[in-house]
Amino acid sequence: MNNMKDRAIFINGVHEHNYRQEGNKHILYYSLSGEWSEHCRGKVCFEIEETADGFKLPSTEIDSSEAEYLQILLACADRKFKRKITIGKIKKL
Repeated sequence: MNNMKDRAIFINGVHEHNYRQEGNKHILYYSLSGEWSEHCRGKVCFEIEETADGFKLPSTEIDSSEAEYLQILLACADRKFKRKITIGKIKKL
């Protein structure tokens, strides 16, 4: 992974993943850090493909870990809108 579209992903200050875009593919890798087991480091953990209508997922059902990876990839792939999502209390009217 060494091109202009490679990015390190930090979660709570920890380098957990690497991101790469190859054409229409958005790929998330496990980082090489000690956060991951040796057999996972540097390997693909999730990928999506951008289509004319949105994104193509690897399957129709994903587990909770894959949902987190999908959230990260969608944030990386979102070039039109840079948004920050925060979660807070609902204000009563």
